[in-house]
Amino acid sequence: MTIIKNKNLPNDKIVFVAFSELKGMGRTRGLNISHIWGFSKKVNMKYITDWYHKALSLIPPRYYVMEEKLGQIHQANINMLLITKSYKSFRYQFSLPLRGQRTKTNAKTSKHHRELKLIQDKIEMRGDVVEGLSKREMKKPVSYTHLTLPTIYSV
Repeated sequence: MTIIKNKNLPNDKIVFVAFSELKGMGRTRGLNISHIWGFSKKVNMKYITDWYHKALSLIPPRYYVMEEKLGQIHQANINMLLITKSYKSFRYQFSLPLRGQRTKTNAKTSKHHRELKLIQDKIEMRGDVVEGLSKREMKKPVSYTHLTLPTIYSV
């Protein structure tokens, strides 16, 4: 059995399909690795010898970014967006679509998640328990009437 980054690759699958089980590795990269080692597209993982299993476990972490390193890079990119205070980071903070999608009639899911998050934040600020809230109460719209805008005085 091949172990890559503490994850066992299944023995009952084809080589390139087994590599697609890893985060950051898809079928194309799996095909590239199997082509480099000279495997056919139809070779199953259980027919590969132990030597190949050890060699395959060393290749991907060395040449490809995958698993936890991929997540760290993704989080670093998001943090960089938030530091630069770009338009995209503003959209990311408020859970809106980032790439110019329409929001007047679409993006219902992201708006719904945003409302739920606002309700949870409001409840946590009051000190109530979030788990005791029913789904119906979570879907209630939030009123912003308690917020007031600052007044500007002119001299």
